[in-house]
Amino acid sequence: MSEFSRRQSLKLMLAGGAFAPSTARASASDPFDGAAMYREVEEYDALGEHRVSTAVDNATTVWLSRRLAGAGLAVTHQQFPYPFYEPSVCEVAAADRTISLFPAWPPVRTPKEGIKAVLAAENAASVDGRIALVSLVFHPSGGSWQAPGVGELVQGAIDRGARAVIAVTEGPTGGVIALNAAPD
Repeated sequence: MSEFSRRQSLKLMLAGGAFAPSTARASASDPFDGAAMYREVEEYDALGEHRVSTAVDNATTVWLSRRLAGAGLAVTHQQFPYPFYEPSVCEVAAADRTISLFPAWPPVRTPKEGIKAVLAAENAASVDGRIALVSLVFHPSGGSWQAPGVGELVQGAIDRGARAVIAVTEGPTGGVIALNAAPD
């Protein structure tokens, strides 16, 4: 039995025309009709922020299951436990400035009082006992910790004794890029 990721399932459904709404599917012979596909993207996006173990994740599973079943595929679900984590505070403060951050997934809980240490560039002579600042260059193959130049930079700072790591993501939107966690 083959297992598919959500991304693989979406590609399969797209190729099979599963995203064309039923009213459009009856009248449109082109499964790649741009307007119909865009409506599906809007519907998917309207579900909300797609993060594992959230209500939106569950709604996305139902939505995707209906699309797969509508394409004539048998759908089954396999549940597994996954820790849900909702950070209360995720920020860095230096002198009189505080910057909000987005935690890497899965997050590591820090002490209630936070971590206090000197900030150091990842390529500094020493990051031992410091908070390493790592700049992650955007990689077109995807926003994953496994992309070249991403996970190994952070792990390298940890291996060199950093107490914590702040990873600055770069990308075409100028916004935060929430990197996908490694499968292991």
